[in-house]
Amino acid sequence: MVAALLVMIGLALSVQKPDSLSRIPLFAPTPTPTPLASANITVLMPLATSLVSQEFEITGKARVLENIVTIRLKDKISGQIYSQVQALTTATEPGTYGDFSAVIQLEDADDAELLPGAILILEVFQISPTDGREIDKVIVPLKFQPIAG
Repeated sequence: MVAALLVMIGLALSVQKPDSLSRIPLFAPTPTPTPLASANITVLMPLATSLVSQEFEITGKARVLENIVTIRLKDKISGQIYSQVQALTTATEPGTYGDFSAVIQLEDADDAELLPGAILILEVFQISPTDGREIDKVIVPLKFQPIAG
């Protein structure tokens, strides 16, 4: 009786799937881009590898001293800085998060001969009050796509 049961289990395990089922692709969800962040700064837009033109908006949340974040855009290869601005957060109490936004303008983009697809680096950070270092830096790689004008 036990031997017959083992034979039946062995036969059941040896049955192969029909060939059509073995070709069904497994479900692989598309990853959702997530905002990049440090301990005190989160960049919500643009997301990593987004296409940007000569003018674009950056938004985020920050918990920073005096509600000031510094935003810099530079060329990945040469390090040339195309824009650097500061933005105020909407935080109403010290130590709390507030929203920030700024418009980045690449006024020198034509002079720098930026080509479509050039990799740019967006840096968002605060300046340390004790030694002037750039702290809580968030780095977002972007791709340049000029708007024909």
